[in-house]
Amino acid sequence: MSQTQKGPQTVEGCGPSQNAFSRTGGETSNTKSIKIVKEGKLDKMLRLFASGMSFHRFQAERVGDHCVHSSVADLQKRHGIYFDREFAKVNNRFGSQTAVKRYWLEGDNLAKARKICGLEVEGAA
Repeated sequence: MSQTQKGPQTVEGCGPSQNAFSRTGGETSNTKSIKIVKEGKLDKMLRLFASGMSFHRFQAERVGDHCVHSSVADLQKRHGIYFDREFAKVNNRFGSQTAVKRYWLEGDNLAKARKICGLEVEGAA
């Protein structure tokens, strides 16, 4: 029969205090914590824009962004990059057209986003 473990049971790097615990529940002094960071919505959207994609509200829905205009505003504020934009007409589910705004990155803003995301092409200046 297995012995019941005492103390908090955490995965290294994921606990609130970022301390690692041994199998018996005691804190170890020689274990380094590794912080595991999941990619969030803004990180994902910046990576997609930096890879050259453009989105309007309905396309962004398909990749998990339900409010692309807010994401664009937040990314501009956080990273100092400007998104190009234009109105476009798209077909809606009722058979008519709806005006939406399409967002994308160009020039220096695209280069800056690529650098932030680590998507720089070697040898490119």
